[in-house]
Amino acid sequence: CHYSGNTAGAPQIQKYLEFEQSVHGKALAAGNAKAPACQDCHGDHFILPGSDPRSQVQRTNVPKACGTCHLKIFAQYEASVHGKALANGAADAPVCTNCHGEHNIRGPADKTSMVNAGHVANTCAHCHSKVVIMEKYGVKAEQVATYQESFHGIANEFGVLTAANCASCHTAHEILPASDPLSSVSTANIPKTCGRCHPGANANFAKGRIHINAKDKSAGIVYWVALGFKILTLSTLAGLFIH
Repeated sequence: CHYSGNTAGAPQIQKYLEFEQSVHGKALAAGNAKAPACQDCHGDHFILPGSDPRSQVQRTNVPKACGTCHLKIFAQYEASVHGKALANGAADAPVCTNCHGEHNIRGPADKTSMVNAGHVANTCAHCHSKVVIMEKYGVKAEQVATYQESFHGIANEFGVLTAANCASCHTAHEILPASDPLSSVSTANIPKTCGRCHPGANANFAKGRIHINAKDKSAGIVYWVALGFKILTLSTLAGLFIH
C-alpha cells in the first residue's frame, strides 16, 4: 500500500525500500525467521503514529521495541547515561534509532552505516557538538572538537578506521560517566581501555588529561607549548618574508 503512486490512499513512502537494504531486510530475505518485519516494530493491528505515546515506535518506547530481540544490548542501554536520562524524561537522550537509523539500519562493517568506525564520531557529534543540548546536562560540547583535533580524530578523518573513535573508549552501549567505577573511562579502567590498542598500557595512561583544549589556558603547559609553536611559526614566516 505504501509504494509511490498507490491508489489506496496510503502515505507514499520509500521506507520499505530502505528496509530491503538494511540488515533486517536482508536477513528476512535470506530466510531468517527471527529477522523482524514491519509488524514486529509497528504492531499488527494496533498501529499508531510515532507521535502517539502508545505507539511501539514512539521515541521513548523504541529501546523496548528493539530490546524484544536485542535483550542484552537493551539491558546495557538501560544502565547507561543515555538510558537513565531517557527514563528520567530527558527529551534529548538518544535512543537506538538516533545512532543506528530507523529503516536503513546497516551493520558496522558497512561503510554507509551510521555506526561504521569512520562515522561513529559524526554520529555522536549530532548531539555532543550542540552547546544548547550539552549545557542542559553539564556535559562539555568541546569534546567533539578536541577529539577531531587529536591524533585519533585526525587519523580517523583520513580513513584510518583502526584509530580510536568515541565507542572505542566509551563503548557503544554501556556508556557510563567517568566517576562510575564500572565506566570504561574511569581512572582505574583507563589502562585496560587504552590497552586494547596500546599493549602494555599502564597506570601512567590515566594520569594525563583527556580531551585537552590546547586553545584554553586550563590546558596548562599544553596551552603554553601550543602558543609557543604558533609564535615560532609566525616569527619564522615573517623572517622569511623579510629576508
